[in-house]
Amino acid sequence: LQAEMARNGRGNVKVFLFVVTPHDKTVKKGDSATLSCIMTDIVKNLTVTWGDDQGKNIVELPGHSFIQGTNVGGTQKSTMTIEEAVRNSTYACTLAIYPDQTYSSDVHLFVTNSGIVLGFSTILS
Repeated sequence: LQAEMARNGRGNVKVFLFVVTPHDKTVKKGDSATLSCIMTDIVKNLTVTWGDDQGKNIVELPGHSFIQGTNVGGTQKSTMTIEEAVRNSTYACTLAIYPDQTYSSDVHLFVTNSGIVLGFSTILS
C-alpha cells in the first residue's frame, strides 16, 4: 500500500492511496520475457515508465518495449517485454502520480541457463 500526498494551491493536502504489485519473471536464457507492474485502487490513469538497473529508459534499449496500460475499474497493468533475456536484471516500474511526484517499484528478471533452476548447498565438516 502506498500513500502519496499532494499539496494544492490552497494549502490543502490530498492523500492518494494505491497498491503496486510488481510481477517478477524467471525465463531460460535467450527466451523472451514479459514483466508487469499492476496498480490497484487508483482513480485515474497513471503515466508509467520503465528503466533498467543503470537508470536508462527502456525505450532507449534495443529489444525492449512496454505497454503503459490504462485504468479500468481502478486497476492499471503496465507490461515490459524483453525480446531476448541474457542475464539477471532489475527494472524499475515508475509511476507519475503528478508531474513532480513519482513512485518506483523494482521488478526482477531471473535468467537460467536451462529450463531448470538448480539450488546448491555445501556442507563443511
